[in-house]
Amino acid sequence: MLALLAFLIILAGCREEEIAANEKGDVQIGSSTVADDTVVDRHGKLRNEERFTEFLLNVADEKSDQIQIIVFTTEGDPIYRELSFDGVAVKSVMDSTKDQYGSGEIDEMTCKTIKEEESPDRIEYSLEDCDATDGDPIVLVKWK
Repeated sequence: MLALLAFLIILAGCREEEIAANEKGDVQIGSSTVADDTVVDRHGKLRNEERFTEFLLNVADEKSDQIQIIVFTTEGDPIYRELSFDGVAVKSVMDSTKDQYGSGEIDEMTCKTIKEEESPDRIEYSLEDCDATDGDPIVLVKWK
């Protein structure tokens, strides 16, 4: 039993090294460093939040833009979402293939806009008026 516990602790330590941040705050997943303008949500702590705000402004102004968002699950697995706006609609491609407890699929949907909904403890950004209902419409949650 003690050997199993030691193995699990070592395994958990390896998992933390797989998804880590270096001294400069750059996020690495495995051996890949995430692009500087990627929005990263690590358990409610946002990196490059200003880039997400810029994307929202471009959608409101009907200007084409593209952004990548990585949200880490409670277990530490990355879920990737690519949002692109062509001046008319928002296309979302969500990749959960690296999430060991997720669907393991790549979901695509095209939506008319992104809705901001504020509550006392958070601001939630969701895709609205989408052509598909099988994907997760929640794009990002900002905790207060």
